[in-house]
Formats: sequence, C-alpha cells, structure tokens
Amino acid sequence: MFPANFSTVMNVFLVWLAPALFLLGIFLGIFLFWRAGRHELIETEKLLDTAVVSLLGAILFSRIFDFLIRSQFYQWSFKKLIFVNAYWGFDYYGALFGLAVSGLIYLALKRANFLQIFDLAAAPVVFVQIVYYLSKFLGANLMLKQVSFNLNKDFFYFIFYFLIYFVIVRLSAKRRHAGFFGCFYLVFVAVFNLTLRFSFSLGRIPSGKEGWHAVFEAAVLILGLFLWYFLARRKLKEDVKSLVAFFLLSIFRTKRILTSQEEAGKFAKTVLFVPLNLVRSFYLAVRFAVLEIYLGFVEFVNVFKGKK
Repeated sequence: MFPANFSTVMNVFLVWLAPALFLLGIFLGIFLFWRAGRHELIETEKLLDTAVVSLLGAILFSRIFDFLIRSQFYQWSFKKLIFVNAYWGFDYYGALFGLAVSGLIYLALKRANFLQIFDLAAAPVVFVQIVYYLSKFLGANLMLKQVSFNLNKDFFYFIFYFLIYFVIVRLSAKRRHAGFFGCFYLVFVAVFNLTLRFSFSLGRIPSGKEGWHAVFEAAVLILGLFLWYFLARRKLKEDVKSLVAFFLLSIFRTKRILTSQEEAGKFAKTVLFVPLNLVRSFYLAVRFAVLEIYLGFVEFVNVFKGKK
C-alpha cells in the first residue's frame, strides 16, 4: 500500500495527466504549424492569428455541436450550454468543423491563400490528434493500484494518426497540387473512422451521437473526394473514357481466357503464383512503410532541433 499522502498526490497526477498531455499537444501542434508556415515565408503574425482564431472556433463549435447532439442532456437550456464547469461536454467533430470554418472565414477576410494554410495545417492537426488519443488511452488505462492496457478504440486511433502523420511528412518532400494534403487528411481520416465505427458496432447501424458522427464522416469523405478531384484538375471526360476502356479490355481478356488454351494457361500460371506475389508485395509494402516512418521520425526530431 502507498502512504496516504503519496496516494493522494499520485491520484491528482493521474487525473490531470490526460488533460495536461492534450494541452501540451495543442501547443506543440501550433508550433509545428508556425514552423511549417515560416518555411513557406508566411508572416508570423498571420500564422499565429490563424491558429488562435481557429482554436477559438474549435472550442465554440465543439460546445455547440455537443449541445445539439446531446439535447436530452442539456434539455435545450442555454444556461447549461454556457456553464461548462457544471455541464461538461465538447464534441470532437464540432471542434474540427469549427477549426476549418473559423480559419476559412479569417483567411477570407485577410485575403490569404486558404489552400496553402489548409495543407500546412494537415500535419499539425494530425499531431494534435495523436496526442489527444494517446491522452485518452492513458487516462482510461492508468490507475494508481492497477495498470491495464486494453486495446480499445482509442489505441487504434492513436496508431492510425501516428502513421498518417509520418505519411504526410514524407509526402510533403515532393511538391503537390494545392489542397493535396488537406484532402488527403479528410479522405483517409473519414474512411478510417467509418471503418472502425462499423467494425466496433458489429455491423449495426450507429444511432444517437454515434449516428450523427457517422453522417458527418460520410459527408467529410464525399467533400474530400470531390475537392481532391477538383483541385487535381482532372478531366471528367477523359477519366470516364479511361474507365470505359479498362472495362472493355477486361471483358475481351476474359473472353480470350475462356476461348483460348494458351491464354487459359497463362491465367492459371498467374493464379498459381498469386500467393508468392502477395508475400512479395506485402514485404515491399512493409519495407516501404518502415522506411517512410523512420525518415519521417528523423525529420520530426529535426524539427525540434531547429534544423530545416
């Protein structure tokens, strides 16, 4: 047994560990955003103002979203909405919505390049989410007398955002079209969230707060795909032609396999080597991922060392 005073101190420490870690993540995320912006020669004042306005918008809209989604808890009382200390609650997706909308409005008023800021903010936002889910995971598993590490949903979110961060860092080594990284973030985060949500619900359609979050994620996915396609300046007519050509070639190849002994033999050989090719592809993918994560980690460390 721990002494009474020591137990009290440790209990207080564990209670405040997750919030303190999350606040630290926010400050580090702002720092990463500022440094990325300075690398692109954007004024410090504009970067910090954008960060502050977006952060305030995130807090405001996260509270409003929580009020609207959990109306039974608040009973549509504006008193409960205002007094956060007595009626605690913030919505994660409301924070992301507020972050984007408030930043968009501010940058539009300043006539700044929103897509550039959108791209620069992708990695820092992911970094904050890494720390957020790490803090939730630790807060749920660390106790004074018992330490248990259950692989709950927060753990998988932490791993996912951890990988996404380093992928974005590595992809940023090459110049991409405006909005690429922001759309990359929207699409892959929405896909992962929807997949994980339906996996944990065992195929059941989410309801209540989970249902609203699923709707929001689906909307983000559609918006991200549309913006990504539009900003990439793809030509719909040419893409449709390519898809039709691919479909027709697939039909003709299937016909040759069914009618030609030689083509059937080639197809059988291909099927026979599928396991070997899968193992080889998996090895190459893992090697690439490990290399990208390692190089991304080196760059991440160099950020805090002050290197370019």
